[in-house]
Amino acid sequence: MKFHTRFINKQLFSLILGILIFSLCLEARSQELETIEVDEFDTFLLAPSFKLPEQRKIYIDEPEVEFAESWMLEFQSKTTRHYRRVIMKKYGQTLVDFLALALKKHNWDVLDAPSSDALLLKPRLVELDIYSPEQSATRQTLILTKVGAVKVDLAFLSPDGQTIMQVMDHEDTPDVIGSVFSNRSNNLIYFGMLMENWSAMAAAYLETLMQEVEKQRAKQ
Repeated sequence: MKFHTRFINKQLFSLILGILIFSLCLEARSQELETIEVDEFDTFLLAPSFKLPEQRKIYIDEPEVEFAESWMLEFQSKTTRHYRRVIMKKYGQTLVDFLALALKKHNWDVLDAPSSDALLLKPRLVELDIYSPEQSATRQTLILTKVGAVKVDLAFLSPDGQTIMQVMDHEDTPDVIGSVFSNRSNNLIYFGMLMENWSAMAAAYLETLMQEVEKQRAKQ
């Protein structure tokens, strides 16, 4: 599991700087994103040229959450529709909350509504696999290792609608501490650890981009 909350790939700094020096304030030449190898995410995509807003403003879109197909085949008949809706809403909101917290630490103004002069962040949780979902309050499974796995997809769009950065990662939850029962609260705690880490790292990479943009603007 890739838990990094303070340092990001040093090679990306120089690469991003070169991209920004060349493309700052220019119209995007291509919508195709370039793949960059980083330690923190399975996939890291960056636009070859882009424009960032003058101010640090961002709106986080409604999150998308989907259960894994294999999970649905095994547990759809064992869980209620209400349970699945509650879980999707709670997990999506938890991701949004961690993203907002991480962005605010880098002095981003997280807006309550979309704006024509703000970034747009589209968060997705897919392939959600809760190994032992809570099927009833009295029927809970003892967990000895992990509570599940999920894939995150975070796309950052410029005010003109261009995807400038996108990160994706599929991870198992951390190993449980001691022995815990699989219920809604305990499952969310460990999935939340993943979301918190992803949010911190995505915000750190966005901060790298913004810092370089601000440096170049100051030279003009």
